[in-house]
Amino acid sequence: MNTSRLYFRENGEFEDFNIGFFAHVNYVNGTWKMNGDTIQLSIKRGQHNLLKDKMMIKDNLLYTVEQGTIKPTFYYLGQCKGLN
Repeated sequence: MNTSRLYFRENGEFEDFNIGFFAHVNYVNGTWKMNGDTIQLSIKRGQHNLLKDKMMIKDNLLYTVEQGTIKPTFYYLGQCKGLN
């Protein structure tokens, strides 16, 4: 089981708190800026294999943008509905 919460704060900061297998905790934070449907991230602390410098919102899902290709991150916008 793996759980993650990604918060985009109104003050331009973001944080992601991820609890993975064997209770491994990964914390990432930095700043963000939105331009249309594209989000520019600047990671200050931590490493993340799903979050990249350039992200995109499409159909209430968050994608990475790498070399002109969008890839799913499995993050969605909104509240958890408990469907999994």
